[in-house]
Amino acid sequence: MSTITSMFIPRMNADITQEFITSEFERQEIGKVTKVDFIPKHRELPNGMVEDYFMAFIHLDWYFNVAAQNIKNRLDDGQQTRIVYNDPQYWVVMKNKNPQASVSASETEDVAERLECALDMIKDLQARVHALENTNFNIPPPPPPLIRHTSQGFFPMSPANAPVPQWHFSNGVPTTPPPPPPQMVPPGLEPPSFPQRMTNLSPVMRADIFNN
Repeated sequence: MSTITSMFIPRMNADITQEFITSEFERQEIGKVTKVDFIPKHRELPNGMVEDYFMAFIHLDWYFNVAAQNIKNRLDDGQQTRIVYNDPQYWVVMKNKNPQASVSASETEDVAERLECALDMIKDLQARVHALENTNFNIPPPPPPLIRHTSQGFFPMSPANAPVPQWHFSNGVPTTPPPPPPQMVPPGLEPPSFPQRMTNLSPVMRADIFNN
């Protein structure tokens, strides 16, 4: 029994409909047409005009009779045949070499519902990402960067221009805490040096200091 469930017609007038094909196949007892896939085509005529036509893939359930079996057998053998539909007009029929499984309406509806659900999920994810982008999170600032001291390991540096603390190590173990960083005195407020302090004293006070 032939496994062919569809046929290919390379050329069909543009005014032919699926209803007409179904009726003609029923009338000639070839088979029950389940689906027709039309592919619009056109060609330019010698007079410059354009002729429109169809290529058609006809899917059907074959009838069990001599006429239907003869067409199936020729297609199985890789031959082409003719179906006369309005004498002398006819269709050249060939084997469909790339048949595709027919999809029912319920299967198509199920696929459409799944695609719609997937699109809804994508929209929801996009909305969440947009909300996160507009959220002001109270994230603490990062810790100060670590700088490497040539002989004493890593130390945090804060502020950026602060001196590196000097640790005292014994066999790789710190023995004393680092000294406090020097206090920064604004310009003009530095403590006076010894000569400056002496010039600010009276002669009597300077004499007392040197006599003692």
